[in-house]
Amino acid sequence: MKNRCNRIFWTALGMTLLGEKLQEDVEGLPEGMQDVLKSPPVLPEENLTMYGTDLQDRKGRYIYTATWKILRDIGFKRPFRYPVNEDIEVLVPFVSNSIAVSPQGFQNRVPSELRAYALVGKSAVLRSSEVHYVVCAARYDPDAWNILKKGKCSVCTPDRLTELLSALDFS
Repeated sequence: MKNRCNRIFWTALGMTLLGEKLQEDVEGLPEGMQDVLKSPPVLPEENLTMYGTDLQDRKGRYIYTATWKILRDIGFKRPFRYPVNEDIEVLVPFVSNSIAVSPQGFQNRVPSELRAYALVGKSAVLRSSEVHYVVCAARYDPDAWNILKKGKCSVCTPDRLTELLSALDFS
């Protein structure tokens, strides 16, 4: 997310959904973003969490490639843009039917807690549109995973991705 407004908005939405105190001023955000923050979507009722093996060493940097190698063989396409309103759009790298998958490295460039709050916000927006949002994490980061679980965002490591996708129940 190179647009600063997007980073601030998604993080603020996740924090709002979880009842956390906002860390940044949101008054300068576009009107459409402020409207969503004032009337946020409801958190999903359920989520799945499956922890397996972390991608070791430098392989974590290539989580996008590792995720795509798994998903392309089971019918996923890339990328998916979901317009929320005129000011907000969710970009998801991989999608198939009503499942969206976002690979995340949880590296040090963006603090993992802030990234997790942003993912909770995206998950809630997509789930309110009946799209199940799954985070495929390169490594287990306890703080980030706890935030994701609290925000009902499904999360797994790459070795458990196909298992998690198979376990999703849409009945």
